Amino acid sequence: MESQFRLEGIYNTQSLSFFMSFGVKEWSFDFRPKSFNFIQQYVFNDCINLLQNSLATHSVSMRFLNEKDFMVDKIVNDLKEISPLKNITFELSETSDVAHAERNKIPFYWHYNFRLDSAVYQNPLLKGIILSAADCQRMQESNTLGRFIIEFSKLKTEGMFKNQELILHFDWTQELMSSVLDFLPIDAFSLPINHQIETGYRQVNQELFKDHWTLLQKQLLSNGSTKSINGP
Repeated sequence: MESQFRLEGIYNTQSLSFFMSFGVKEWSFDFRPKSFNFIQQYVFNDCINLLQNSLATHSVSMRFLNEKDFMVDKIVNDLKEISPLKNITFELSETSDVAHAERNKIPFYWHYNFRLDSAVYQNPLLKGIILSAADCQRMQESNTLGRFIIEFSKLKTEGMFKNQELILHFDWTQELMSSVLDFLPIDAFSLPINHQIETGYRQVNQELFKDHWTLLQKQLLSNGSTKSINGP
């Protein structure tokens, strides 16, 4: 299965257009006010207008954290005026925010927190799990990664995560372990728009991105993974 490539923290239409030219089709927009990648709603609406003719094949995720109900509802209601809510999801990490998804009947991705007793994992709106490569690295250092991979893979193939996607979040210069790539059923790779591909605040360096994009694909292949990132 070919894994998808997802970019987190899109903050303007210029960068969105550039990344689209590389065949990227999965996008995460960050509505957390304290985030460096915080996007204002009117800019988000411009991005959705740009994607409007592509939403049948693209997916859009909106990340929230402890946001007020009326703010989330306004974003959703205004979005409905632009485009049908097709391939639109939330991205959450606090249990209290799940109410936003339930109230608006929108599927959501959940940042994995190792608390398997959480009711979040039983929620019918749960679409997928986002796992951090940094957490995998910490488990590797504590000699617990192998056991985690076995247990998580079982949850993904025949347990509570059977119908959920698995997204692996990591940074541009982070080396991915072959054990993670080869033995976890990863559906998408997710990377942030940050200083590693920027020359200034919110100034994407196209050459830096191209360099990292090429190195990233080589890294995946050299790690022996049978998956590949979609290209243009």
